[in-house]
Amino acid sequence: MTYPETMEYFRQIASRGSVLGLDKIRALLGVLGDPQEQVPAVHIAGTNGKGSAGAMLAAALAADGRKVGRYVSPAVFGEREILQVLPAGGGEARWVSEEAYAGLASAVREADETAGIGATGFEIQTAMAFLYFLREDCDIALVEVGMGGRLDATNVIRHPRLCLFTHISRDHMQFLGESIAEIAAEKAGILKPGVRAVSAPQEAEAAGVLRSRSEELSCELVMVSGEKIRQVETSADEEGLHTRMVYDGQVYELALAGVHQAENAAAVIEAARALGVPDAAVREGLKHTAWPGRLELVRRKPPVILDGAHNEDAAGRLAENLGRYYPGREAVFCMGAFRDKEVRKELGILRERGRRLIAFTTSSPRAMEAEDLCELAREAGFTAETAAGPLAAVHEAMRAAGENDIVVCCGSLSFLGEIRQGLLAEEGLQCYNHGNPQEMRRQDRNTGGDQIGS
Repeated sequence: MTYPETMEYFRQIASRGSVLGLDKIRALLGVLGDPQEQVPAVHIAGTNGKGSAGAMLAAALAADGRKVGRYVSPAVFGEREILQVLPAGGGEARWVSEEAYAGLASAVREADETAGIGATGFEIQTAMAFLYFLREDCDIALVEVGMGGRLDATNVIRHPRLCLFTHISRDHMQFLGESIAEIAAEKAGILKPGVRAVSAPQEAEAAGVLRSRSEELSCELVMVSGEKIRQVETSADEEGLHTRMVYDGQVYELALAGVHQAENAAAVIEAARALGVPDAAVREGLKHTAWPGRLELVRRKPPVILDGAHNEDAAGRLAENLGRYYPGREAVFCMGAFRDKEVRKELGILRERGRRLIAFTTSSPRAMEAEDLCELAREAGFTAETAAGPLAAVHEAMRAAGENDIVVCCGSLSFLGEIRQGLLAEEGLQCYNHGNPQEMRRQDRNTGGDQIGS
């Protein structure tokens, strides 16, 4: 298949839906020769922070001289974002090329159809990921769970090098259960007998589940203590958002903004130690991690921040970070949301940081209509109005923002790419080069300088 034909193929099989279970993916990988067992892997589960932790750990491993593959979920800035390779020695992540993506899809499709399996789109992509890491001769692969863990298609790695857990909270309750304990049990399903595990700080319920399951399977679990994370310093200036932390008595600079990133970074430090990565490489990786769309400042005047917060826990962390980086300043929110999220709770939290909200309808079939979102926002105490789309909402928010206000785009990861690319294009900046994420470079150095890189 060509790349356009591949995209059409995925549109056609979208009707197969999303089915939790491992029978089909195991059968599919068996036909392909079980590539998931041929590249060392770290399996990453959690509600929020999987991508950030994966980006940090990948940067640290690459700085240690390892070629690192990443399977990312969901794609935010382009379909090929899900498959990435970081070169040994560090540098920019390289997305899979269109040609390679189409070739992988063709191989997996042939296996699926020959064996009559009927795998879902996510199962096809998961098989593509394992095949890609093998073909790229990666030293190690970082594999993010799509949803949950126990029955997720990625849970076919029999002997991972490490299991890594980011913060566990309430999301996807219709699939994973209503309580933190139920959700944690699903995520703990990635644990394998005797395999080391590392967890970011957790609420008592989640921590208890992880400890209990680790004991049952004789897993050595390192549960990061929040008490070891000290002096998290945050600041915002013309260069961007800055974060420094002290962990285990050592100072680390973080490229990713947010108080919550200190917890992710602490878990990554422990994971890197378990994988034999020297501290110098960990420091280098944390200092130069690139992961756009997560508390990312993309414009200075007025400040425009992109964040994928789309559940109660993430909204709370976003609100905390706005207070830390921009104390005393109000936010004008641009928001799109999904019907199956706890939007009322999110709005109640965000109302602490602003009084105005511009709503829009996302392009997802799960989208909440902008008018419905406006009504919920007004109930929460916002002055709310609708806009025709994500970029139109940002433009309206920028016009409405006072001299001391900030503009914050949140509610889902699904539309951040459209906003980011649109704003950068307007200012003569680029964030992609042949489909690969790049540090944003000014095409015309004399156009005003009110935006910054990731």
